Amino acid sequence: MVEKINKKRSKNIKKKISLKKIVTKANKPLIFDDYDSNLDLIDENYKFKTQNLPIQQFYFRTFPISEKAQELANIFDYQPYMIERYIQMFGEQETVDLLKSFETPNPIFIRVNTLKTNTNYLLNKLKEKGYDFENSEYIPYAYRLLDSENYGIKSEIEKQNSNLKTSDYKNEESPKKIKLDFSRSEEELREISWGSPESFDKTKNRPNISNSEEESYKILPFLNKSKSQITHLMNYRKKKVATLGSTHEYLIGKYYIQGFESMLPPLYLNPSESDLVIDMCAAPGSKTTQLAQIMSNKGKIIAVDISKSRINSLIYNLRRCKVYNTIVLQKDATELLSMNLQPDKVLLDAPCSGEGIIRNDPSRKKSKSPEDIKKLINLQIDLLITAVKMVKPGGFVMYSTCSIAPEENEFVVQTILDNYKKVKIVPIEDNFGMPGFINVFGVKLSEDFLNARRYFPHIHDTNGFFLCLLQKNK
Repeated sequence: MVEKINKKRSKNIKKKISLKKIVTKANKPLIFDDYDSNLDLIDENYKFKTQNLPIQQFYFRTFPISEKAQELANIFDYQPYMIERYIQMFGEQETVDLLKSFETPNPIFIRVNTLKTNTNYLLNKLKEKGYDFENSEYIPYAYRLLDSENYGIKSEIEKQNSNLKTSDYKNEESPKKIKLDFSRSEEELREISWGSPESFDKTKNRPNISNSEEESYKILPFLNKSKSQITHLMNYRKKKVATLGSTHEYLIGKYYIQGFESMLPPLYLNPSESDLVIDMCAAPGSKTTQLAQIMSNKGKIIAVDISKSRINSLIYNLRRCKVYNTIVLQKDATELLSMNLQPDKVLLDAPCSGEGIIRNDPSRKKSKSPEDIKKLINLQIDLLITAVKMVKPGGFVMYSTCSIAPEENEFVVQTILDNYKKVKIVPIEDNFGMPGFINVFGVKLSEDFLNARRYFPHIHDTNGFFLCLLQKNK
């Protein structure tokens, strides 16, 4: 059971004994309500530490909108400034590939929670409920739901080499949401196999895949399906995702539904069973619970988040996944230096624009302005400054975002490299992702970014993602 320590008691404790000593004695999850606030991620009165750093060269860039950018923005329903930036980063053809891949669903992965279950036992149980998985080549406890067999969707995105003409694009209407009928008779309720994909489908019939309907859905030429088929398949897929999160095995924490790319930062940070680890932006807990799994529930983790509502989700997931080595601290992570913790390793999955997860959240095409992103960049730098100052000499900091913007990734890390000479980028053993940028938007960056990693939906069939492992020299 999670213990609550109220704000007043928390302050008294800090006067008598350091949190580090409490961490070494804790044997179950704790929550410190040390930050009694419902502030937004960025408070209007917040004074950024970045004001004292020479970072003008890394401001967020926009460019004059070309005809091609405007055309693609109209077709795919984006803000034109985003498309022009993509063209500057990737060129026109690869921008088209990127935009098409953002229109497809992200593969579904689960992370088997080895703290609570045996992998073979879990997979057999899920197979009985109608789910088939394949093991990831790169992460031993990551399993991908077999979309290709169940839905007729290809398991990997094929890059298109042909030069596409304007006539290849159509500004199709968005698929209309299908209302699900949840009414059931008493007899039907008895027959439902709860937690299996068919429990949301009254007919229990899978989509009939046929190649004879309508013309090819031009926005997705790598899928040999019509628009109506794609709509049907994606709606059916959503039902399956919903039920995957309602099985008995999920509810008791035997697995976590987590994107493949999201599992990479804890994997490459690779904490030992004796480490003190701080997860600076921890809620809702996917990476925190994975860290605990890697550490075999040993060592100590301090999971920090500023949001009171998100902290509740974090605590729920820690309980569900049987995590005992973690303290939950509701606090502004930029203020952690005052606690003198000196962790061995720090995970900073920073708040970001979410530009890489348009597959999951299409509203991101229109929801963020350049001004919004500029504020986030300042916050990201502040958080990373805190991380590198806080980690003990010889320790490691993993920085990651689900954005593809260089200003939120390489430019943030370059700012740290320029101002903190004891910090360096270290290589990770990853042959899957692509190296970070060393020259983008006319800005030359450290060649050490070849050791960072980027992931893209049109190349890796993941969300857009960035990660970089830093070490603080002794």
